[in-house]
Amino acid sequence: LETEPDNIKARKKLASLHFAQGNYTQSKQLLVRGIVLHPAKSDLRLMLARLFMVQKESSQAMKTLEEFQPSGDNRTEYLAYRAALAQQFKQTMLAKSDYQTLTSIESDNAKWWMGLAIAEDQLGEMNMALLAYKRARSLGQLDRSVHEFIQQRITILTGAK
Repeated sequence: LETEPDNIKARKKLASLHFAQGNYTQSKQLLVRGIVLHPAKSDLRLMLARLFMVQKESSQAMKTLEEFQPSGDNRTEYLAYRAALAQQFKQTMLAKSDYQTLTSIESDNAKWWMGLAIAEDQLGEMNMALLAYKRARSLGQLDRSVHEFIQQRITILTGAK
């Protein structure tokens, strides 16, 4: 990195090695410097957010992710992680937006439909939540307990109409 500061692969590898050895400060510094040098690289932000989560600094993790729109290879992974954090932090509109994007990228992924359904449910968008719950159920990819929850929400939302 001294001779090639723009070598993102080396930066990520070194940050991972520091992390594995418990050198969180050095890992953080490498990632932050990488983000400064390459602000459009979402994988560096994702690594930094995960590091913050390991250190139980979840609000810093959310800050690292929330105002950046990812593109490229790891867009799905980035959006999924941010959507889950957004739901945890009650940033329901951000979670909904990310899950909507995820369902358009991978329309056959029940987890994304479930996340979207929950966000819409929390926002009081009953008709949209109902459709998303039904879509998640129809894909048949979720555990039985999740299916039971979905069926319960469908029954409640249908009755509320």
